[in-house]
Amino acid sequence: MQRGALSPLGLTLAFAISLFIIEVAVMRLLPAFADLSAPIRAIADALALTLLATPAMLLFFYRPMASQARRLHRTRTKLATADGALQAAVDTQTAALSRENAQLLNDIASLRRADTELYHLPGAGVAQRGDASFPDGEDPDESTVRNAGSDHGAVGPEASDTSSFTSALHSPLYLLVVVATSVFVAEAAVMMLFASFLDTSPQMEAFLDSLLLVLLISPVFYKFHYQPMSSHLYEVRLTQERLRSSHSELEVKVAARTSQLGRANAELRREIAWHEHYQEQLLLAASVFDNTIEGILITDINGVIERVNPSFTEITGYSAEEAIGQRPNVLRSDHHGLEFYAEMWRCLLEKGRWKGEVWNRRKDGEVYPEWLSITAIGAPLGETKHYLGVFHDITEVKHTQQTLSHQAHHDALTDLPNRLLVMDRLEAAVASARRHGRSLALLYLDLDDFKNVNDTLGHNIGDLYLKEVAQRLQQNSREEDTVARLGGDEFIIMLPIIRQPEEATYRARRLIRSFAEPICVENHRLPIGASIGITIYPDDGDSAEALIKNADIAMYRAKESGKNRYELYTEAMNVEILRRITLEHELRTALEQDELHLEYQPKIDLASGAISGVEALLRWTRPDATEVLPDDFIPIAESSGLIVPIGEWVFRSACEQAARWWKRGHRVPVAVNLSARQFADANLLEAVTHALEESRLPPEALEVEITESLLMQNRVAATELLWRLREMGIAIAIDDFGTGYSSLAYLKQLPIDTLKIDIAFIRDLPRDEDSATITSAVVSLATSLGLKTVAEGVEDGDQLRFLKQIACDQIQGHYFSPPVAPEVLTSYLEQGKRLDSG
Repeated sequence: MQRGALSPLGLTLAFAISLFIIEVAVMRLLPAFADLSAPIRAIADALALTLLATPAMLLFFYRPMASQARRLHRTRTKLATADGALQAAVDTQTAALSRENAQLLNDIASLRRADTELYHLPGAGVAQRGDASFPDGEDPDESTVRNAGSDHGAVGPEASDTSSFTSALHSPLYLLVVVATSVFVAEAAVMMLFASFLDTSPQMEAFLDSLLLVLLISPVFYKFHYQPMSSHLYEVRLTQERLRSSHSELEVKVAARTSQLGRANAELRREIAWHEHYQEQLLLAASVFDNTIEGILITDINGVIERVNPSFTEITGYSAEEAIGQRPNVLRSDHHGLEFYAEMWRCLLEKGRWKGEVWNRRKDGEVYPEWLSITAIGAPLGETKHYLGVFHDITEVKHTQQTLSHQAHHDALTDLPNRLLVMDRLEAAVASARRHGRSLALLYLDLDDFKNVNDTLGHNIGDLYLKEVAQRLQQNSREEDTVARLGGDEFIIMLPIIRQPEEATYRARRLIRSFAEPICVENHRLPIGASIGITIYPDDGDSAEALIKNADIAMYRAKESGKNRYELYTEAMNVEILRRITLEHELRTALEQDELHLEYQPKIDLASGAISGVEALLRWTRPDATEVLPDDFIPIAESSGLIVPIGEWVFRSACEQAARWWKRGHRVPVAVNLSARQFADANLLEAVTHALEESRLPPEALEVEITESLLMQNRVAATELLWRLREMGIAIAIDDFGTGYSSLAYLKQLPIDTLKIDIAFIRDLPRDEDSATITSAVVSLATSLGLKTVAEGVEDGDQLRFLKQIACDQIQGHYFSPPVAPEVLTSYLEQGKRLDSG
């Protein structure tokens, strides 16, 4: 029961007490009331109790019940409104999801139609995807979602509304009639019962009236008021609980169905994304098909062309209309036999693909090479449905390959066969000569003094000179002969068939005679000469390598014998080569076992007669005390490359010895010779710097000597290197001056301190007028350029007097001292030995 409403017993007690109080009050206030008749008194009591009970009923029962009814009505209205809003939201969401689902299904249908249209394109072999479906196997629709709340029923209690509730609560007039009737009946009953049996006082009678009223009214009120109201309130509470439970179930079902619809739509989106990707791939394949530079044709299983791309037309000349319906043999050039095509089909049937080079014919009849790749395209079950041919024209590739092959086998300058090609031809010629028992000859030709052409006129003139030589060699050779350039100024002429060795010598003499006429290059008449070495197969070698090696040996012998001549290879030449190889091996051992040592030859200042410097000279003494001459081993060291480590050792040893002299107060610079191989070594400056730092010798105590011919080999590199040496503080001397044809203008550009006059001019002084004139000119030239002069090889007094007369600065030679050990030179310095003291 709602708070504020009294229970039936409480309400009855309230009525009884109220009636008792009214009875007593009336009897006290109106004593005459007690004398009234019982019916009159009962009517008065009923009227008084009704007037009293009616407000009490309104206050304690009807108003709380009416308020509760209104509150329940408002609550039920709110629940009904919320239920309607929830159902509307569910309907809206369901409709939106259904529309989205329908749109997704339409998109998928469109994509599948596009897939079908694009699938026939080549390269579109992407696996088909099945229809989109929901996890539970059914498509969502609006009616399905709407049914989610079908078991919920109508919102609110069944057959219950505000009017049915208020009908259980009687109106105040009805209550007044009930109360008045009840009081009157009770009063009449009391008077009838107690008036018959008891003679009581008015107070007792009022008490008994109240007691009887409790007994009479309580069951009546409970039956007609309280019980219906309690039953109705209980039903209302049950209805509220059912309503809340139904709402919870509806929300769960709606959430579950929403999730199901979300998963289904996500699956549909994935399906759409896959179809879009697949469609993109198909469009890409179509774009590639139409725009690739490679020709493409597609045939059916029988080889009938179904489709071609624009590049097919561009390469073959056949339009799509002309090609479709034809077979690929419309392009056949008849360059391949039936076996070729049989092998092609065998490979296609066994492996599903074939690729290779094919010669085909264009529409205009031109035959061209192409690289063709054929692939069998299968259906989902694996059987072949189409053949895809992709090809590209390799005509330019063929031309490029031929060009590269020619460049790889021919000299770039003269266009003659190079070493690679001549070796192939020579090996083939040797094999043929061996099979047929024939002879062949090889002429190894090296131009004489070609280096002077490059050094004096430049490499451009030198290149033109070589091209003219190549033409002259070809003009004096037979068609079956091979004229090749090995590199530099070396050429080979191979005579594949000779009957007598004299044929080879005759050809050599003819070539030498052809060189008698100078070569004209850009207004320069340049002499030409060649040294030729000749080998004969099988007498001088049974392989290409042996023939070339021995011809090279014979060519060097021709140069040593005076140049511009030929030499036939002999076994004795091989002995000389063996000696050189042996000497090279011993030289390596000598470097490792410290068999090399330095001797020092003093330089004498002609003005004072004192020792003004020394030159370090390399010597080699074997363990058996035999001496190997520098002219024998230095050329070998130069050609083998050993001169580089030997040169580094010379620098270290010379700097250490000079440092010892400087510590003892003998400030004489030491000169070290640089060879061509050392001069070209990238680590030369590092080696010189290391030698100075290790010995702690001042740079001004070191002088390097380079030959004039070495200086002219590479002017740019030489100039840079000499300036870097000068920046270090090292003095520079030009050795063998007068033999290298250097220009005075070039000498002015170099950081040179000293000119050493070559011994060839000093040897015949003063008897030979030419030598005297040249020597005087060199000294005068050096003086004008501010350079010192040193005369090498001074051996007698006449030479000394002439050199003093022309004001030469220094001399060096046996007249004063030969090269001596460092201990001997130390004693010279300690004794202060001078030129005038003997």
